[in-house]
Amino acid sequence: MALATDSIQKWMFWKRRRHLVTFLAFLGFINVYTLRVNMSIAIVAMNSPYNVTMDNGTVVEGQDFNWDSKTRGVILSSFFYGYLFTQILGGWLGARLGGSRVFGVGIAVTALLTLLIPLVANISFSLLVAIRVIEGIFEDTNEEEQNDNAGKVLSEASKYTWLNRAHGRLSLF
Repeated sequence: MALATDSIQKWMFWKRRRHLVTFLAFLGFINVYTLRVNMSIAIVAMNSPYNVTMDNGTVVEGQDFNWDSKTRGVILSSFFYGYLFTQILGGWLGARLGGSRVFGVGIAVTALLTLLIPLVANISFSLLVAIRVIEGIFEDTNEEEQNDNAGKVLSEASKYTWLNRAHGRLSLF
């Protein structure tokens, strides 16, 4: 009877905690990286000219924003200004409050602020830069927290595999 239970347990690999943690961390990192690069993709469409057909049938060129390359650079880099200053704070918060909570709040706040970007971009350039800095502050804590969570849950042998699978990077170990 013990042999049958062992084979079922090996077959249902998704019930193992390390696989579940790795898979959920992978999905979390997809969200993190998507939230990080979405403005880089959207700024192209926000700044590109397009054709508008008027009521009388004439076609004119329209453009949502007329940002030069320096302005686009400030918008895109402002995320990383916030990201830079909270490296140590993120680790400290994770140790005090728990890595999963800090990770969840970081993604949630960044996602909500990302939803505000179209509205804020039409209101003020300075406000858009401020929103991007705040996004960077909340997004910075995510990577440290997931590494901390993995360290608590996974065995020593599983940690290198976890880093490769969850982060999606080439493992050298």
